Amino acid sequence: MAADNVDARPKPSALRSIIAGSTAGAVEIAITYPAEFAKTRSQLNRRLPNAEKLPWPPFGRQWYAGCTTLIIGNSLKAGIRTFFSPQECSRSKPGEKAQAREVERPKAK
Repeated sequence: MAADNVDARPKPSALRSIIAGSTAGAVEIAITYPAEFAKTRSQLNRRLPNAEKLPWPPFGRQWYAGCTTLIIGNSLKAGIRTFFSPQECSRSKPGEKAQAREVERPKAK
């Protein structure tokens, strides 16, 4: 009975799917980027002598330097993946078995 309710919902529009995926991708990078910055900085400092170690900037704008390009790229990637989600491509009708799909491989010459 619960499956009937799920199937009755209208499918979200393409624009809504792309916006949702893009927003999720941007938020993901905005949250994880400072951790990546800290990890990279600590890895670099481990290999440098004490006199050459890079100082830790105060948390804020400096921790997000270079993040804009990554946010844009990840937003586009996540938006496109959400629009062309594999679940939508492989979804079968209720009560039907999903058909196995074969990948055609190029023949060796």
